[in-house]
Amino acid sequence: MHDPGAAELLLKTSRVDPKSKPDVAAQALDRAMIAEERGDINTAVAEWDKYRVAYADPAVSTGNPLYICYAAVSYQKAGQGAKADAVLDAVGPLTFVDCERFRADVLDLRGNWPEAEQWYAKAIQLAPSIPSGYYSWEWH
Repeated sequence: MHDPGAAELLLKTSRVDPKSKPDVAAQALDRAMIAEERGDINTAVAEWDKYRVAYADPAVSTGNPLYICYAAVSYQKAGQGAKADAVLDAVGPLTFVDCERFRADVLDLRGNWPEAEQWYAKAIQLAPSIPSGYYSWEWH
């Protein structure tokens, strides 16, 4: 469903200002997602670590608060459960379908299917017209 090669080409041809936290964050986000798509968890985690540093800047976190949640599954796959929990908690009291479904994915990876199902249900209840909650639940 995805084309990592095209995404990598776009990254190679895009200008990034290394002094701009939003630019650095966007680049790390893209690289992390490409690495995850390719199954390269170590690279994904390294890029998510860069993203977390940039995310500490309000110019990044307030612009796209939910993107940090995407890191949770990579961290859990790498055996870094504490980081997975931290990024899921980073958005504070805000609720996003993706954050809730990724919390479910993390719980499933930990072998806690009953609690994972509850979080999938919460994601779907939060936004019944958004397919990602259903997709993640059915995928498992």
